[in-house]
Amino acid sequence: MVAFWAAIMGALTVTLIGLWQSSTRYYAWRRLRRRFAGMVVSAEPLWQNHSSSLVLRPLSKSTDSESLCIPATLWAAKRYRLYFLLDLDKSCLPETMAEWMQRGSLLFVEMTGETAIYRAEVRLCGIHVRSQGLLIKTTRPLWAVRIQRRQYARVAVALPVTLERIEETPVRQTVEDAPKPAENRERQTLRHRFDATLCDLSAGGFRAELHCEGSPQAAALLSELLAPQTVLNVHLPIIGLEKAQLRARVLTCDRILTRCGLGVRFTCSFLAPEPWEQEEIMHFVFQKQREELQRRRPSRFV
Repeated sequence: MVAFWAAIMGALTVTLIGLWQSSTRYYAWRRLRRRFAGMVVSAEPLWQNHSSSLVLRPLSKSTDSESLCIPATLWAAKRYRLYFLLDLDKSCLPETMAEWMQRGSLLFVEMTGETAIYRAEVRLCGIHVRSQGLLIKTTRPLWAVRIQRRQYARVAVALPVTLERIEETPVRQTVEDAPKPAENRERQTLRHRFDATLCDLSAGGFRAELHCEGSPQAAALLSELLAPQTVLNVHLPIIGLEKAQLRARVLTCDRILTRCGLGVRFTCSFLAPEPWEQEEIMHFVFQKQREELQRRRPSRFV
């Protein structure tokens, strides 16, 4: 009789655990579906590739914190926890970041995959100081939202890129020299050149970072100069594109937090590139992908 009731209690316990896990997955899926507009997918495949490009976005009522993202590396993926490595020094963090560093704070993880961009919701469980930077321990989410689908193959690169922003502004004139309404006003051309670093590249656009070790005001000025819809001239250091006149439009621009400094991370899409220019970029992307596959492939002679 004792064995019978023990078997009944064991089966009931297993059933309750399964019901609890299913309910947790369902409510997490429903909460994410309500918060974001996009396709909800399983987050498990995202934690298999530790070399993917990702950022952490703190959720705060402060406007400065909302526009701030932190580049990170997936250091480890345990059964119930994720560990992210940030190239930051805790002593150099701004005061506005103290809010999201509290245990239980909500964070968003944005990961750039091969075919799409995904966003997942995690909670901060702890922060550990390492020689490489800060090690962030969070919960492991069950679901993620696909917020953007990739049209072109994309590869992670670290190349210098020169950008040029051309702005035309009216010339200041005195009252005596002011033109009549029917006349065309004279305009002066302002050129702003930026030396940035590519994060990833595709035939349709790129993501780049520009670091400035100055004040937050300098980062805010860069965000203003690289605001969405801004058109830039792009000079890529790729063989075959030395004389190409590429133009791109800024899609997004976020301030990023780096070791003892601030900067901006922005994404751009190319504006009507020539077919041969797209072909050269695609050839470069495929070559980098082949090199990455060869690097990951284990040698037969080891």
